[in-house]
Amino acid sequence: MKNKFLLQEYLIQAKDRYPNNVAVEYGSEKVTYSELFARSMKIAAALKKMGIEKNMPVLLYCRKSDLAVESIYGILLNHNAYVPVDKISTPAYRCMVIIRESQTKYFIAEGEDLDRLVKDTAFDSTVFEEMHVLVLDDKYKGDKGLFAEYQEMGWNADIEMVPDLAQEEESTAYILYTSGSAGIPKGAELSHKNARYFVDWCIDYFEPEQGERFLGITPFHFDLSIFDLYVSVASGGCLVLLSEQLEQNILKKIDFILTERINYIYSVPSLWLMILRYGKWKKDSFPALKKVLYAGEVFQPNDLAHVMDLIPNVKFYNLYGLIETNVITCYEVKREELQKQNSVPIGFACSDANLLVVQNGKVESGTGITGELYVSGPTVMKSYYQREDLTDKVMTTLEGKRYFKTGDIVRREKNGELVFLCRKDFMVKRNGFRIELPEIETVLCQMEEVQEAAVVAVEKNEKLFICAAVLVKESGMIKVLSIKQYLKNILPSYMMPDYFALMDSFKRSSSGKVDRSYLKQYFTTAVDLE
Repeated sequence: MKNKFLLQEYLIQAKDRYPNNVAVEYGSEKVTYSELFARSMKIAAALKKMGIEKNMPVLLYCRKSDLAVESIYGILLNHNAYVPVDKISTPAYRCMVIIRESQTKYFIAEGEDLDRLVKDTAFDSTVFEEMHVLVLDDKYKGDKGLFAEYQEMGWNADIEMVPDLAQEEESTAYILYTSGSAGIPKGAELSHKNARYFVDWCIDYFEPEQGERFLGITPFHFDLSIFDLYVSVASGGCLVLLSEQLEQNILKKIDFILTERINYIYSVPSLWLMILRYGKWKKDSFPALKKVLYAGEVFQPNDLAHVMDLIPNVKFYNLYGLIETNVITCYEVKREELQKQNSVPIGFACSDANLLVVQNGKVESGTGITGELYVSGPTVMKSYYQREDLTDKVMTTLEGKRYFKTGDIVRREKNGELVFLCRKDFMVKRNGFRIELPEIETVLCQMEEVQEAAVVAVEKNEKLFICAAVLVKESGMIKVLSIKQYLKNILPSYMMPDYFALMDSFKRSSSGKVDRSYLKQYFTTAVDLE
């Protein structure tokens, strides 16, 4: 692995090797590598003109598009760190919180999006007084005097196309904000080195070929996007982005995926559950698809087997990691093994990760051991940005190395692979028994009528209630009484949910995960817990 290799060097190498290859597709836009580099350099030049110092964060408030990709590389080429905020799913209030938490003074947006944000945050407009804003078009119609500096991109400007690569690999490349305690987002700060170890591992392990097509379906503030953005470029591939209209229309979204000759899809399992439920597809509907990677949630074996049966020539991989760690384990799923597995293993260490299973503060080894997963290695984040207090809570030193405490409970199998059991906060105790909520979800999903299930624990009046939200395949095809009878035959009585809710759909985060906070609130307010 090359020393001090920077993420922007993937683009520089690609534009030299494949200048006329399409790097990004977005609707009717097809941007070649030479064009992507040239436009990214113009954004870098605009930032430099604004006087931003090296290694400072730049907030990117933009829809997922070719402009967003150009902005990301432009920020990196100017030796800054990007802070992506998804303008579709991020409420204005949360955007303001992230601006304040990151203390960023530089901001990139499209004009109409900036206009809408300013109007939606009129209650807190002081946040813009020190903001230096770069607008990617001329469509901002609001008061430009709100900002410390306002500048529009000059796409026709001539600039010197010589990127400066004198930057340390430990410098921050991006900051991804995730949920935090008390509702205050926390930013995972990751370096060029953190990301490139993962990207280079992907290149070596999955062996993508020049010209292959990658589906860009996850928002850029979600860690799965690191694969999309950099593995596609590092391999000379094409990143195919869904338009905002397609993202919001399930049937059109599915049709797009089916017809775009995609070779790689990396997503949460919810995408495939959606395709199973709404898509009109039959065996071998994805003739170009080679590899499916999934992460972020448990893919129930029954559902996974169904998907694998429909696309039997595609290889499937279960990847595991957190925003703070990048991907640290991988497991290639074999169809013939699914019937023997209650859950698919997360697999073995990758990306040069060192993994420990820790129980009650003691490192355990051997087959069948269970404990919290600790990880050390080159992909682990630098820190939570400007939050040493939070960083100290999740970092520890063992055996002379700095480890991140994942908060995930795992079990080591006889062949050495790891199986994810649950989050520490998904494990509850009731009547002296330890209950792992994902186990109840797995049993529910084994019912033929059930599409998906999410089980949450709710505390009220000093009592603990287990509540199950069940997404049925077809409205009216099953009743709660039937579900209770089914579970009664499988689960011990202490694991039986106290309340059930049959739902037609789940509220999800922008990354596609079930919004469990919403479910907890739902059961707390909509159900008479007593």
